Amino acid sequence: SAVPIGIYLALFYLHFGILYKAGVHDSLMTSQFQASLEGGLGSIIRGQPSVIAHGSQVTLRHTHGKTCWLHSHEHLYPVRYADGRGSSHQQQVSCYSFKDINN
Repeated sequence: SAVPIGIYLALFYLHFGILYKAGVHDSLMTSQFQASLEGGLGSIIRGQPSVIAHGSQVTLRHTHGKTCWLHSHEHLYPVRYADGRGSSHQQQVSCYSFKDINN
């Protein structure tokens, strides 16, 4: 009845009161939850607006197959490869299994 539900909710309250810092398994949780933790993703996105607008930083996660975070690089693809093939000359993006400032 009410006592087991109260104990159950009290344990969650205690759990989240004690475990408020980022840890190694944060990637299993939503970005919103991760942002609420001290350190980790919360320190990366601190000060970012909650509404996407021009100049916003967004985090994209690939979920088909192996879950990973799209990671942007300063490097561009070449205009033309050594074998003569053309290229987009766009920014390189790869997939990382962890979040960092470039995701």
